[in-house]
Amino acid sequence: MIDKAALETILSCFVNQEMSKAQTMQAINRLAAHAFSQEQSEARQLDRNKQKSYPKNDYTRWDERDEQRVMTMRAQGYEYDVIARELRRTTRSVRTKFLEVKNLEAKQAQEKLERI
Repeated sequence: MIDKAALETILSCFVNQEMSKAQTMQAINRLAAHAFSQEQSEARQLDRNKQKSYPKNDYTRWDERDEQRVMTMRAQGYEYDVIARELRRTTRSVRTKFLEVKNLEAKQAQEKLERI
């Protein structure tokens, strides 16, 4: 949609003879082209948002096998988003679980050292 305020400004400049007919037409064409490109951009953004696929969350609890898979894949250098797709979980939950397991392992190692 063309910006009304900008169009009114252009037309008032033409009426007050501050712009020639050719300049007015050129300004209106630029305004229309900008409005069209803005609408196209918004349409493309909506399409991109529709195409994103999010993992289906079936609300399953983490089991030891899933935790082990996270730790293994992380050790192999996989990013959290790749692991999340593999396990059908959110990136945030994968990162949180990785840090929980890592901290638990560090705590257990520390306790083991203290017993020695």
